Amino acid sequence: MPRRLIYEEGGDFTRADDLWVFASARGIVQRLDINIIDIKIITNPDDTVNPPNIVQVPFNGNGFQLLRSVVGIGRKVVSVSHKGMTAEYSIEIENLLGTDPGDGDNGGGMGGFIKWE
Repeated sequence: MPRRLIYEEGGDFTRADDLWVFASARGIVQRLDINIIDIKIITNPDDTVNPPNIVQVPFNGNGFQLLRSVVGIGRKVVSVSHKGMTAEYSIEIENLLGTDPGDGDNGGGMGGFIKWE
């Protein structure tokens, strides 16, 4: 069960905070340890020409930083797998400032700026 669907570019996807996984057997529902769940992010789910670009979320308890250079911005698909079962859901990675990181040559960059006149 996703607990968060919108992320800021450069923010963290944190297993324990952003996702709960449950399994049921014989009418009993139990929450699974998130550290045994395989989590991948499909970075280009809407691309119908190229094969999926899949990024593995590390199994350690640390946050996985959603960098533009790694996952990009826009809609992504989180794929959650355990013992041969897989579920997927969409997240959105937003560039809240609406800026382009640029190459540093023209004063462009991530973050705010002051224009002196």
